[in-house]
Amino acid sequence: MPDFMYVTPDVLASFESEMEKQAFLGSIGRRILGYGAKKGWGWATKRVGQEAAQTGAAGAARKGAQELAGEAAEQAAKRTGQQAVQRSAQGATEEVAKRTGQQVGQALKPGLVRGTRLGQHLATQAGGIGAGAGLGAGVGGVGGAGAGAVKGYQEAKEKGESGAAGAISGGMSGGWKGMLGGAAVGAALGAKGGAASKAMAEVAGKKGIGSTMARFGQRQVHAATGATPGGHARLLASGKVNPEYIKAVQGMRMGTGSGEALKTFQSASKSHALKPTAATAKAVERAKATMETAAKGEALGLTSVPGYARHLTRKGGLKDVYNLGLKPQWTQQGMMGKAMIALPAGFVGYEGVTPTEKGGPGKGERMGEALGAGLGYATTPFIPFLGSEVVGRGVGSVTGGVGKLFDKMFGNNPGKYQRALGYNPGAPQVEEGSRGMNVERNYSNRALGLPPEDMMST
Repeated sequence: MPDFMYVTPDVLASFESEMEKQAFLGSIGRRILGYGAKKGWGWATKRVGQEAAQTGAAGAARKGAQELAGEAAEQAAKRTGQQAVQRSAQGATEEVAKRTGQQVGQALKPGLVRGTRLGQHLATQAGGIGAGAGLGAGVGGVGGAGAGAVKGYQEAKEKGESGAAGAISGGMSGGWKGMLGGAAVGAALGAKGGAASKAMAEVAGKKGIGSTMARFGQRQVHAATGATPGGHARLLASGKVNPEYIKAVQGMRMGTGSGEALKTFQSASKSHALKPTAATAKAVERAKATMETAAKGEALGLTSVPGYARHLTRKGGLKDVYNLGLKPQWTQQGMMGKAMIALPAGFVGYEGVTPTEKGGPGKGERMGEALGAGLGYATTPFIPFLGSEVVGRGVGSVTGGVGKLFDKMFGNNPGKYQRALGYNPGAPQVEEGSRGMNVERNYSNRALGLPPEDMMST
């Protein structure tokens, strides 16, 4: 507390003269003014400092906000630039891809057009191709068999063997080679088109051995490609079955087709009309069911490998294959159909009891192949020989692979996966060429049946 705060009346009365009292009061006044000035200056300084601090904080805040806004703007600009670059690059890539696709399309267009035209041409010439292949196979097979038989007979006689056996073996070999070569030549003539192709296709519609061979070839071409004589599509633009396609399929006279089934139905109906019995009535019913099943199979395209595979990928395709291909053989085709169903089991059983040859496929692999092949044949009754063979072998290769895996897992192939008796890789090896060398051997008298040497010397 300042000392002027303790000035009292007693203190003032103690001064002896008025001058001293006034001097004292003057000093007190100066102190009061100095104290007031000091306090005022401190307050002013504090106020100014606070205002300065507030001003500085506001400035710093504004500066910070400006810096943050600048950074945000910089980041936004950077992102905008990156997005613009990406959009530009994407647009450029799309443009390049579009131009490249157009250029590739233009480059491939002639080839695609030619391929399409070639496919259309071959489809329209399917009748001539098949007929040519069948006729060529027949003629080539006969010629090849004859030439092979003569050659085989002569070779067998030169070796001092049976001439008949040589002729048979040579005839079979030559026949196969002649069939393949003749089929190739005939198919090429049919594919060329023109008068030759037309003439061979017309042979299929006639009677005789030539027409039989021509239709056989047409059936095999249809089985492998799905094409029919005349190149008719199975479905119309409306999605309905093309009647011309069905007519062409029936014209090839497939054994399990609706055309042959119709003839069987007509014959059974005629027999039943002449002499109606329970047996003939059952035969008519069975023939009618077979005809209807064949017609459904043909309408679904189950008469060729492409159509068969295509239908399996559709909803209900596997069910159709069972209902139209497998089940009717058991319920409609008598003992022959049941035998076809039992065929896979017979194949598997045979391979199961056959010993495994050393170095050959294991029992599981052989049984798997037999099962798959039998199922392939049994589920493709509408497909001609060539196509049925393809399906059977294809399914058999898959199931055979599964069986091979079982062989490896369970060691069911002693000839292939187990070591032979006496297997010893560390044993000394006999040098090549030393087996036929003459080796000098010394035998004892005892081995030669003579008395000991000491007895012979006396």
